[in-house]
Order: sequence, then C-alpha cells, then structure tokens
Amino acid sequence: MIQFLLRLRFPGPASLLGLLLVPLLQPVMAQDASFLITRDIPYGSAGKPDSEFQTLDVYWKDVAKKRPVIIYVHDGGWAFGDKSDVHEKPKFFAVHDISFISMNYRLRWEY
Repeated sequence: MIQFLLRLRFPGPASLLGLLLVPLLQPVMAQDASFLITRDIPYGSAGKPDSEFQTLDVYWKDVAKKRPVIIYVHDGGWAFGDKSDVHEKPKFFAVHDISFISMNYRLRWEY
C-alpha cells in the first residue's frame, strides 16, 4: 500500500497547515499514461448510510517529489453533479506537474 501525504495551506493570518494522510489503494494508469488515478477514497465517516457520497479521486504522477494540489469541487448547486465530471482537467494539471483531486459530497436532495 502506498501512502500519499497531502499538505493543505489555507490563506489567513495564521497560515494554517492541514495534514491529510490518504491511503492510495490500487492506482490505475490513465488511458494516455500521463498520470495515475486512485478512485473512491473515503474522506467522511465510514459506515454511515451516506458515506458513499463522501469520496474523492486523486490524479497524480508519482510520489517522487512534492507537488502542488488542486482540489476540484464539481458544480451543480449542491444538488447535482459527480466527481467524475472532470473532462480534461486532470490531464491539463498533470502536464503542468500539479496533482488533481476531484471530490463528491452529499447532495441536498439525498441528505
């Protein structure tokens, strides 16, 4: 099992630093082989009835060096959409040496 350390810097007077240890299980190569994809990583409380809505996909090159990360929250007014609606975004950022995370969340109609 590979582990990926994600450091998030939040803007603000204290410049908070958040650490998130994400286990990467069975990454797969993208069709064009420019990046790896790890799908359906849970970030909410496991075992709750709505936990399947709290997952994310990570698109990354490798863990050889630290890279900036873009966290993408799909549009849809908290009612529609899915983390898979990323189109060419992961490829664009991979070319620029940036990791990309796309997340699902509980939709207001389902929660």
